Amino acid sequence: MVQFVIEHDVPLVDPKDLERGGAKQSKYPFAEMQVGDSFAFDAPPPLGERMRGRASAYGRANGKKFVVRIGHGKGRCWRIA
Repeated sequence: MVQFVIEHDVPLVDPKDLERGGAKQSKYPFAEMQVGDSFAFDAPPPLGERMRGRASAYGRANGKKFVVRIGHGKGRCWRIA
């Protein structure tokens, strides 16, 4: 039978502070960006839309806003709020 140890006064951990099952760190710098910062990326057709989705999801989860512009195989992501 498995034994569990009951502990008291252990603070609740914010899920953002946990490793996600060995998931690698984001390759995009959303967390380090300040309002007005941007980064460029190559944007072949599927990557451009994927970047929009990732920036939007990160922004919703962290109370930030991003905009992505794509054209001629290149793209740029700005933090706007």
